Amino acid sequence: MLRLQRLLINDKFAATSFNLFDLGQIYLHFHLILRYHFTSLMVARKNCFCWSYFSGLQNVIHTCSVLDIFLNSVCFALTRGAVSRIKYAPLIRLFMDTKLRKSDQELIDQFFTLKTRSDVANLLEVRDATLIFLLYRNKENNYKEFQLPKKSGGFRIIRAPVSTIKILQRKLSYILYLVYNPKLSAHGFVQNKSIRTNADRHIKTPLILNIDLESFFDSITINRIIGLFMSKPYQLPKEAAVVLAQICCSPYGYLPQGAPTSPIVSNMICSRLDGALARLARLRKCEYTRYADDITFSSRIKKFASDIAQIDYIDGKIIITLGDVLLKIIENNGFRINQKKTKYRNSGTRQEVTGLVVNEKVNVKRKLMRQVRAMLYNYRIKQNDTDTEKSILLRKIEGKLNFIRSVRGSKDRAYLILANQYSAILGRPPHPIDDIQEIKFSTWFLEVSGKSNGTAFLMENKLITCEHVIREDVHIKACRWINGSKEEYEVAVVRKITGLDLAILDFKAGQSPQYAHSLSKGDSSKIIARQTLVVVGYPYYLDQREIIHYDVKVIAIKQEVYPRIVVDRELYSGMSGGAAVNYKNEVIGVICVGGSDNNGALHLQGIVPINFLDQIK
Repeated sequence: MLRLQRLLINDKFAATSFNLFDLGQIYLHFHLILRYHFTSLMVARKNCFCWSYFSGLQNVIHTCSVLDIFLNSVCFALTRGAVSRIKYAPLIRLFMDTKLRKSDQELIDQFFTLKTRSDVANLLEVRDATLIFLLYRNKENNYKEFQLPKKSGGFRIIRAPVSTIKILQRKLSYILYLVYNPKLSAHGFVQNKSIRTNADRHIKTPLILNIDLESFFDSITINRIIGLFMSKPYQLPKEAAVVLAQICCSPYGYLPQGAPTSPIVSNMICSRLDGALARLARLRKCEYTRYADDITFSSRIKKFASDIAQIDYIDGKIIITLGDVLLKIIENNGFRINQKKTKYRNSGTRQEVTGLVVNEKVNVKRKLMRQVRAMLYNYRIKQNDTDTEKSILLRKIEGKLNFIRSVRGSKDRAYLILANQYSAILGRPPHPIDDIQEIKFSTWFLEVSGKSNGTAFLMENKLITCEHVIREDVHIKACRWINGSKEEYEVAVVRKITGLDLAILDFKAGQSPQYAHSLSKGDSSKIIARQTLVVVGYPYYLDQREIIHYDVKVIAIKQEVYPRIVVDRELYSGMSGGAAVNYKNEVIGVICVGGSDNNGALHLQGIVPINFLDQIK
């Protein structure tokens, strides 16, 4: 053998061990290719040989021919069965790029010119020998199988790909999303679409028909996928189509649930089904959508056409008979209907589409809201649970809250009430339940040398206030009350101009609050007489413990000392530095009450237009 020496020098990665027999088989192929011109990448340690690599491996692979040749040697030995496939399959993953290097347009062009297996390997940026090993020699080890319980009872079998085949599938999935144009009726696994957009199409409809496709992924076989890639608009040769299908399918010959390629391939297969059912819906004045295996028809009239469904009432029970045309379209596209999950709902009942209520608006079920309230209550009263149990419960609550927010919106009052209970458990500030609360949460009171001295607000990640509030800037703190406790942070003056009575502050290093809302800047040049504004601040008479807000109307813009927006109501002492906002919650001006210049001249109280802030930045 050649003298063995180490080429890669970083030891922080664990080495992969080779026994002598496997090393001999790999060395044989390596030796034939190198012709004694290079040394190997293995180092002798006692009775085993170790191979290590460093963090810059991905770049080295493309610059070091030794690594390329060595990996090819390993692949050849693996594909010919010379060494253990199970033990050394992870070795392949170490050399596989997880991301594609080509541009999107290059990937699209290359996809439509695929002809052979080697072309597919080049498209996915892997070696042909690696592709052979993963698809043919190691296919029985490409998936891990486990079960998940179904809501309806029983278990759903999930076949998740191992890391090597998953890398290939993720790359192929990315390319397929580039070449596939989804139908408007498809909402599952489509960018910027969700169960929410799927349900939106069926709001306030008199009739809704829900249909479920039975064994959805299992019914998409490898032969169907081969036919998909060979037909329009892809029209790939059979060899390339077969290889693509083999990457997508499990060893059992159908789409596995859990593979990155399964969602996009299922949509591509269903493209013809979506087109046919959408045409049927238009002819019969219905709306059609599909989310994965959930098909929904809704009708604006009070009866479905017989082509779609016939609804009968026998002994108080609803009998649903699907139309022959509908059944034929579904069966001709290779699917079967799960009759047990076929449901009909009229406007007098709770209408659901993909688990969301659509009678008046898209909403979650009341049961879910009650469940989250109960979980929050249980967390507060259970004192003897372990930290692990509490952590699991919090993750479940967070997941359900995120789902509620995705459906009802981040500013929904019912969601915010639950979210604030969750925030209180974690010790976080509450979410503003309305726009005024958001403005209040952005407003702080200032303490100068330990005494309350005025108000400030956060805008564009800086605190804005009046210059006269912090004129004696010996020691300034920005304070607020959160959940009954006082928060205070040291701040420093960034810039101030006495003539305008404006100042910009910033939190000192290490003093930034963890949770803070920042207001948006408006355009004060558009202010007109009798326009309504909202003023917010901490008045002295409430001892800085309570923030107030109220409406004011613009009377005029005075130019006596410098511009001031004059309003029809009193602005209280202590509110200086607070924000005046318009109906869009944009800051229009800074409240100024009784400020004076360096000569002691008293200024007219009012609101400093926010546009003057640009002069001191």
